[in-house]
Amino acid sequence: LQATVLALFILGILRIGRRWSPALRYAFMMLALCKFVIPPMLSLPTGLLNRIQPQQWAESVPPLRYVAPSAQSTLSSVGNLQPGGIQPPSLPTPSLTSNVKLLLLHLSGALLILAAAATQKLRLRRLASRATEAQDPALAATYNALCQNMKLFRKPRLLISGDNRAPITFGAWKPVVMLPQALVAALPLSEIGAILGHELAHHRRRDPWVAWLQAIISAIWWFNPVYWLLSRSIRGVREDCCDDMVLASGLASREVYC
Repeated sequence: LQATVLALFILGILRIGRRWSPALRYAFMMLALCKFVIPPMLSLPTGLLNRIQPQQWAESVPPLRYVAPSAQSTLSSVGNLQPGGIQPPSLPTPSLTSNVKLLLLHLSGALLILAAAATQKLRLRRLASRATEAQDPALAATYNALCQNMKLFRKPRLLISGDNRAPITFGAWKPVVMLPQALVAALPLSEIGAILGHELAHHRRRDPWVAWLQAIISAIWWFNPVYWLLSRSIRGVREDCCDDMVLASGLASREVYC
């Protein structure tokens, strides 16, 4: 409840401040995202959320009582215990409670989200296996200069693919920048450099790591529509931050970049 209220509050504030800088809007959204992964704060007696009483989900089950058998039915004349004298108490038939049903439903949704993320990773890996390394010397020189300008100590692989139609960036442990072959053949080198600067900005900002964090959190909070709204807003503002980084670094003019 605290995470949902905070996310709605921040999204409402950012709707008013739509013309704020992307970096500031991204920082506010990351604050709301972090709230989904930290435990609830201690509630104070004067707090607003403290007035809301949590619903009691525990189901009361009457305790089992064992009644000791009488001496006449259990003891013989010599005081020995009769084997058939004691009847075992009847146990209730086990059944799924509402808590267990909700837990199974939550785990099913989490497994579906994780399976979708794994499928996407496999698809990107297949794309990378069918792509080729960039062979054009001018393009390779431009790419190396961009990596140095972005201060990337771990240079991502530059791949040219004939399968995808848009530039993509992926890989947290093994970073990759992939350009469509048709785009490389159609655009001049200056415009390709601007596109590469945008893709490298994602790695400079560690966006692939944040994307994996969002996927893991979505597996936990898949039932919360506010989280999906927040995650989609983060992806949109992330692109604006990379655009600003390209323009601020002087890698391309505003006219060329547009």
